[in-house]
Amino acid sequence: MNDIKQTLATAFDAEPPVRVDRDEVIRSGRRRLLRRRAVTAGGTALAAGAVLLSSTFFLGRGEPEQLQVAAPPKPPGAATTTSKPAKPPTAVEQRLTNALAASRIVPTDLTLRPVPDWPSAPLTFKLSRDRYEAATDVVDKQGNEGTMFVMVQMHDPSAPPTGPGSRDVRPSCAAPNTCVQRDFGGRSVQLTTVPFGTAGEVILMADTKLPDGTSVYASTSNASSKAVGEHGKSTTPPTTPHHLLTLDQLGQIVGLADMKL
Repeated sequence: MNDIKQTLATAFDAEPPVRVDRDEVIRSGRRRLLRRRAVTAGGTALAAGAVLLSSTFFLGRGEPEQLQVAAPPKPPGAATTTSKPAKPPTAVEQRLTNALAASRIVPTDLTLRPVPDWPSAPLTFKLSRDRYEAATDVVDKQGNEGTMFVMVQMHDPSAPPTGPGSRDVRPSCAAPNTCVQRDFGGRSVQLTTVPFGTAGEVILMADTKLPDGTSVYASTSNASSKAVGEHGKSTTPPTTPHHLLTLDQLGQIVGLADMKL
């Protein structure tokens, strides 16, 4: 992340004045960096985002739980900016968000925390190019932190099935990855455990492809997106001694009947 900031800080030194929002460029660069962190495993990575909100999520077994999520305080001397009103969700974004919330798969004892620079509230789907994405950091009562990411990706008939340009997000089952195939909600789901990077991060993934070509994918990591932003995509140490969601829970999410386009 420091490399991104340093590059951007010096990129304009010899240039004439231009109307560029450097903070926005940094945020966009960070989102791209974090999205790519699992590309080598064949998956789609978490990106980052920060918002200030108070939302009701239906999580785990029990009553709706009010989650208070706040952005970190501004540093001294930071300029006050006026953000644009958020666009209302589309019908598909709302349907996917509701399906995940109503499923009550995510345990209620986990706190959802926005990830830096992610464009929507935790576990709230947002269209990004050809895919609908939802993300959050998850924190347990002991302060252990991890990440969660869910994606529903449109089928592109013009894209090759494999190789460069492919839309296939299914990770490889070659060592050191381990895979198992299970059925969730009538869907055949691949569950994959992926050791990632050099510092002990492990990503759990669940994915399936629907008959119409739509890909449905969910993942969790034992490293928070905040830590990834600080350490880099392949050198992030774990921020929890155990994953805060299981492969079975990811499979349940991917198997939800309304996880479709």
